[in-house]
Amino acid sequence: MRSEAGIALPMTLAFTSTEPVIAANHMANAQARAIAESGVERTLWALTKGETDPAANGALIDPLPAPVPAPYDGSQLVNLGVGEFKVTVTNGPAVNERTIEAVGYVPNAAYPIAIKKLETPFGLAARPRSAPRTPEATTATVSRHPPRRTRRGRWQRTAIRPSPVHRAGRR
Repeated sequence: MRSEAGIALPMTLAFTSTEPVIAANHMANAQARAIAESGVERTLWALTKGETDPAANGALIDPLPAPVPAPYDGSQLVNLGVGEFKVTVTNGPAVNERTIEAVGYVPNAAYPIAIKKLETPFGLAARPRSAPRTPEATTATVSRHPPRRTRRGRWQRTAIRPSPVHRAGRR
């Protein structure tokens, strides 16, 4: 049997030289995912803003225009400081569904260290065009009371209860 004396120093040097590279790659991947998620969030804002205020700058109207305007057609990169994203919005399988595809690049799309791609379906509210969007038309409201402790010291969850519109129909 050979002695393993003296193996600790080379092993330590090997691990300490690769660990910063691994950490930097992990951080770049996390940043690329966060940037792609921000592309999805911006698109969700544009879709919901287009539903409530179609004249707003950057809003996407329903139904989707053909062609979809930049940056939501995947042709334009949006810079966020540590990286960039591009996003594509297409019609989904149902009339009120959209598919959002966002790609995040760190540090940029020309020379990326990390690339993350997210694809998510998004369903618009299915309601007739003539129906107004009012707070009274919601289907559920969350109790405004903060959670409280029960006699046994456990936290009681906030209950979801029917909205005033539905309660009025039960009387």
